[in-house]
Amino acid sequence: MKQKERERQNGGNGRPCVHRLSGRINAPKECIFNYECYHCLYDQWLDNLDSFQEDDHGVDENKDAVFLLVA
Repeated sequence: MKQKERERQNGGNGRPCVHRLSGRINAPKECIFNYECYHCLYDQWLDNLDSFQEDDHGVDENKDAVFLLVA
């Protein structure tokens, strides 16, 4: 069994997520990818959310958009 599979099954390794440490999120989240964020779907989701908000989309058009995070 690979290390990352073991960490996923064990629910993490006690390392707080970098987004938690930086104050970007308030959720108690642990890093299961040894701070290799390019593997993390949560990191990608946050980046996509930021880029969506930074794009010149009409805020009124998208105010009812719903984002779903599946862990």
